[in-house]
Amino acid sequence: MGPRGWAAVTLGALLLALVVVAAVRVPWVAPPAPRTDQLAALRALPADAVARGKDFHAAIRPGSYGALLLGLIVALVLGLTPLGARLVEAVGRPFGGNWVAQAVLGGFLIVAIGEVVALPLAAWRETVLRRYGLSTQTWSSWTVDLLKGYAVAAGTAGVVDVGEKLGL
Repeated sequence: MGPRGWAAVTLGALLLALVVVAAVRVPWVAPPAPRTDQLAALRALPADAVARGKDFHAAIRPGSYGALLLGLIVALVLGLTPLGARLVEAVGRPFGGNWVAQAVLGGFLIVAIGEVVALPLAAWRETVLRRYGLSTQTWSSWTVDLLKGYAVAAGTAGVVDVGEKLGL
């Protein structure tokens, strides 16, 4: 079977998995009506706090959706085009094309590209959080947290790539 055949089989398997997960995990019945005590508690919230919450969500939503969209685009471009494969091969070349180096460093590079592309939106979301008093971090501590998250994501991607190469 050629590469296109494997791609079709993989896409079919992913679509089947999506249907199975949706059938099992999605609650296909209407949720129960809110209890009267819950409704009373919601009505007791101060109107200015509710308005501030709505303003916050309206302010942060575009950056969050934008980051999701950029991440999806990067994943599709690097995962479904030869560009991603060439990048992974290039980072493994200094190690003699060793597949472990390609998997670990390639995963690191792919995650890095996604993070760098979405970095301006992450900084913008941090400014929104600060404006609403929901973040008290300094920019240096924010950067450290960002790098920690990046390291975890890159390490996970490398482990997944190695597992894929081993056929697990």
